[in-house]
Amino acid sequence: MKRILLPVIALILLACGREFEPELTGWRAYTLPGSVKVHLNIDGRETTITLPGRSNVRYRFPQWTKSRDRLLLVQMTKTGDCDDFQLIAIDTSGTITDTIYTAPPRTALNFKLAPNDSLLLLKTYDDDCQSLDNFKYTFYNRYLKTALLDTIRTGSTRGLLIDETVWSPDSKNVILSAWSGSKAKAFTYNLVTKDTTYIDKGVNFLWSPTDNDMVAYIKDFSICTRNIKTGKKEILFQGKRKRSATDFRWNPQGDILMIHLQRYLLNVEAPPFQSHTIIYLSMKDKTESRTFLDDQRIDTWIEGDKE
Repeated sequence: MKRILLPVIALILLACGREFEPELTGWRAYTLPGSVKVHLNIDGRETTITLPGRSNVRYRFPQWTKSRDRLLLVQMTKTGDCDDFQLIAIDTSGTITDTIYTAPPRTALNFKLAPNDSLLLLKTYDDDCQSLDNFKYTFYNRYLKTALLDTIRTGSTRGLLIDETVWSPDSKNVILSAWSGSKAKAFTYNLVTKDTTYIDKGVNFLWSPTDNDMVAYIKDFSICTRNIKTGKKEILFQGKRKRSATDFRWNPQGDILMIHLQRYLLNVEAPPFQSHTIIYLSMKDKTESRTFLDDQRIDTWIEGDKE
C-alpha cells in the first residue's frame, strides 16, 4: 500500500507546486446592463459610484484614460422606444466632465480608446428598434473632436462587443471583426498604410498589450495566437469540450491571461451540470493558477500605482 500511496502523494504535491497565485494589482472598472452605477477596484479598494440620470438613462463600456482619474463610457438615454447614444468622460467621483461624441439619432455606439490616449475606434450601426443595419467602424480624435476619413464597412457585427485590447500597443493597428456564418472573422487594419491583414475565424480577438505583432483569440475551445507579421499560428492554451475557453483577457502587463472556462458534468451541456470558472495562465512558464469562481467582472484594467 505504501508503494502505491507515496507516488500518488508525490504527484499531488507536484501538481500543487505548479499552481501559482497571480498578483492582480491595478485599477479595474465595470458596469452592469441597465444600471447607472460604475463599479471600481483601485488597487484592491472597491467602491461604487452612481452617475446622473433617471430611469431612462443607462451607462456601459467604461474605459480608463491615461490621466487615471478619468474614464470614458457610453451614455444611453431612452427617447420613445429607442436610445440616443453619447460618449462622455467622468471622474472617479461620478461627475460628468465632458461630452466627447454624440452619435446621430437612432445610431447605436460602442468604442475603444487607443493606447496613445487620443484616438478612438467607434463602432456604430443604425438602430430603429426593430432592425439593425449599416454596421461600420470609424475613428475619432477625442481631443480635437474630429473624425478621421477612414471608414470600414463590414457585414453584421450584431452582438460582437469590441474588447479593451483590440488596439496594438503602438496604436497603429486595430482588430475589426464581423460575423461569417456562425463564427466571427477578424482582420487587422493599419491606420498608417491602410492595409488589412486577415487573422482567422473564431471569437474574442485581442491584441497582446505588450507585443505589436501578436493577436490572440478563441478557436475550437482553445486560445490561439497569430503573429500578423510572420503569419505563424500557435496554441497558447489547449482547451477541450469538457474544459473549453469561453472568454479571456490580458492583465495590463501582458504576463498573465485570465481565462473563463466552461465545464460539463457527464457531458450534459445544461444547468445544473454546467460550471463556469476562471483560471490564470502565466505567460512566462504556462503554469495555471488554482480555479476561481466565475465572478470577476472587468471592462477596463490599467496598471496600479507604483510604490
